This record gives sequence, structure tokens and C-alpha cells, in this order.
Amino acid sequence: ENRKPRRGKPKKTYDPNDPEAPKELFVIPIPNSLLESMETLLQSMGTFLVSKQNTPSIGSWKVSRYGDDTLHVLFKDHSAMFSLDFGVAYSKSRDNMADTSIVVERHTDGNKPPSLPYQLQESVILHGVLDELEKLLTNDASGNGQINFIGAAVEKARNTLPARRA
Repeated sequence: ENRKPRRGKPKKTYDPNDPEAPKELFVIPIPNSLLESMETLLQSMGTFLVSKQNTPSIGSWKVSRYGDDTLHVLFKDHSAMFSLDFGVAYSKSRDNMADTSIVVERHTDGNKPPSLPYQLQESVILHGVLDELEKLLTNDASGNGQINFIGAAVEKARNTLPARRA
């Protein structure tokens, strides 16, 4: 079966005045040549996150799949969670290397900010997510151009996180 790579699904838009709207943390573009392996990428990231559920302590995180292409990662105090949404349209690629992306967002109930323990652990786990994404994407990349593209995207995302790698 000769399938064309799928274009990304539309990026969700939220009312900026809605206190319950998720906060975008970062976006990782996915090179077009890797679109066929999006499901494998989602499963690999799910496996990675499940392996971190007991970090730093037992029951710290709960990972679940939401719909076809989203992972939810809930913190034990329920003050916040983050999500990884796979296959979202990406329009910022000047060289047309990527049409889709993974969007990482923080979700709260809108009434109170995430707890300090959540914020600290979110940063630690997201550095791990970026390390794992970079490893998975560069393993499948074809050529130095894609590897440099992925590395630059991961570094840009890493610079948005408050804490450095553990």
C-alpha cells in the first residue's frame, strides 16, 4: 500500500482569557521523512514515560493515552499535568523539512497554579523527554541536515525549561 505522509492535524487554539486553557511549553517539529513512524514514536515515548512513573518517588506520575495521538502525564498531587500531542500541523519550517510536530502543554484546573513540587519535577521529566525524543528522532533521521534540525529544535525547547538536566 502506497500511503502519502499525513499532514498534521490542526493545532488547537484556546481563548487567551480562559484560565483553564493549557499553556504551550514547547513544540518539537518532526521531519517529514519520519511521519510514517509517528505511532512508533508515540509508543516509544509512552514506554519511556511509564518507566519514569516512580521518579522521584513511587506513584509520582501517571501516564495515560488519550485518543489516538496524545499522552497525558498527571502528577501525584493533581495540581497539574502535561501532555504530548503527536502529529500537530507545523508551519514554522522555512525549509519545508517538517510539516508536523509534537506539542507539549501544561494543564491546570485554572484556579490555582501548579504546586512547587510539580514544577520542579515537570522540568526534570521534560528534560528526560527531550533527551529521549532527540535519541529516537536522530536514530531514524536520514542525514546530517535532519540531525542538525532535530538537535536545534530540542535545544530551543530545552532553553524554555527552568531547571537544567538532572
